[in-house]
Amino acid sequence: EFRRVLFRSVADGSGPLPFVRRRRGRRRLAIAVGVAVALLAGAVGWVATRPEHRTVPVVAGLVEAEALNQLADGFVATIQREANDTVAAGAVIRTQPVAGVVVEKGATVELVVSTGPTLRSLPQLGGLDIDAATAKLEQLGLVVKVAEPAFDERAAKGSVLRWDIPGSPSVAAGSKVPGGTTVELIPSGGPKPRVVPKLVGVPLAKARVLLAGLQLELSVAAAPVFHPTVKVGAIAVVAPAAGQQVARGSTVVVTLSKGPDLVEVPSPDGIAPMKFVAALLDAGFKVGKTSGRPRWVIPALSVKGKKVKAGDKIPRGSVIDIAWPTR
Repeated sequence: EFRRVLFRSVADGSGPLPFVRRRRGRRRLAIAVGVAVALLAGAVGWVATRPEHRTVPVVAGLVEAEALNQLADGFVATIQREANDTVAAGAVIRTQPVAGVVVEKGATVELVVSTGPTLRSLPQLGGLDIDAATAKLEQLGLVVKVAEPAFDERAAKGSVLRWDIPGSPSVAAGSKVPGGTTVELIPSGGPKPRVVPKLVGVPLAKARVLLAGLQLELSVAAAPVFHPTVKVGAIAVVAPAAGQQVARGSTVVVTLSKGPDLVEVPSPDGIAPMKFVAALLDAGFKVGKTSGRPRWVIPALSVKGKKVKAGDKIPRGSVIDIAWPTR
């Protein structure tokens, strides 16, 4: 009877009996619980097995040891070294990966550590002109200081005579120095100037030898000149004058003497005293001391205490003292 009722209920669409509905509800609940348990177990497993992460810290500018300390917790640090003109030796330039990047715990972080400024190889500078040498050094990032010129008989004026690095006298071309190093250039001032020697009164042949020893040229003026003290044929005038400085190879022009410019002393005989004085002046003499009483008589004449008389030839410009008789 039970089976007939059950089948009839199904057949006529009146639905299952109540206890049949309860059994289906329990099955659905069991399935839902199973799914939830499976999801929970998966989540717990994912949480339990997921990797830890770390953010790469900022260590640029720190010294190597301090940077390694900061990376000790959670990172594997490696060191790469390179030269750098702005970061001090031993300090960190950068990291790879860069600061701020999130990586798994235990990831490798490369520290790039400065070895100091890039070393420059000093070039050959001898013989270059100062401007060319300066440009060459500045292109290498070096500082140039130009010293006072030094005379040199062989190096051209304005060229590099020598150079050095203050405080490092052993440094030579090819040596390596950091950027910013000061290089002092000593330019050549060319040959040392020559001082014109004293040549007035010197014979021409001797003057040639003296000037040749100074590497100076000698030229003789065409026309000799009078000179009150220099003998005929000796040097009377020098240009440039003695004591002046001239460049090596310069020409010194000398003028030879034709001796004193001798003038005949006029005679006072038969002329008034004042006219005789005028005659002395007209002849190119100077009148010195006068004594006695000027009269129409022949006075005593002297030059620097030495007696002279009418008709004597004495140097033009001589100072003649006149002594008339006192009575």
